[in-house]
Amino acid sequence: MRAVGELVSIDEYLSNPLYARSEWVEGEIVERGMGTGFHGELSGDLFVALRSYLRAHPIGGVGVEVHCHFVLAGERIYRIPDIAVVLGVRMRNVHHIDGAPAIAFEVRSPDESVTSQIAKCREYVEAGSLYAVLLVPETRMVHVLTAGQPRQELTVADTLRFPEVLPGFELPLAELFA
Repeated sequence: MRAVGELVSIDEYLSNPLYARSEWVEGEIVERGMGTGFHGELSGDLFVALRSYLRAHPIGGVGVEVHCHFVLAGERIYRIPDIAVVLGVRMRNVHHIDGAPAIAFEVRSPDESVTSQIAKCREYVEAGSLYAVLLVPETRMVHVLTAGQPRQELTVADTLRFPEVLPGFELPLAELFA
């Protein structure tokens, strides 16, 4: 590993297994937060709901921790959303995504701030995601970001929907956070 603050080339980032679970922003390695059991359970339940929908409606695929490469404000960025929905392809045929996924999901880990995760979700939307979603396990809140719209804050009384991307998909948050 490199010293803190030392830049890493894109070739080294992509070829060094030490960086496999890290993100890369213009040469800087960005460590991802470590989740908890609740974090993993939420991610798993969300993945199962999305995969079930996409098997019944084969319009795309869903993957866990898939590298996404995009350029934002002139900077090359590799991000790894907890879950990514991509339209038009099955994820088993994808090594990484060039561009932002149609829907990017982040589940906040205890060592990540809500503010930093919302900023990451804004990056996804600015790079082309139709939705970027932050789940906050401790407060059972969900923040949904879309281009040109105010951020939505959902609670367990709400249902998660993506009508423009996944018509008919509905996931009651009370069920997800149960």
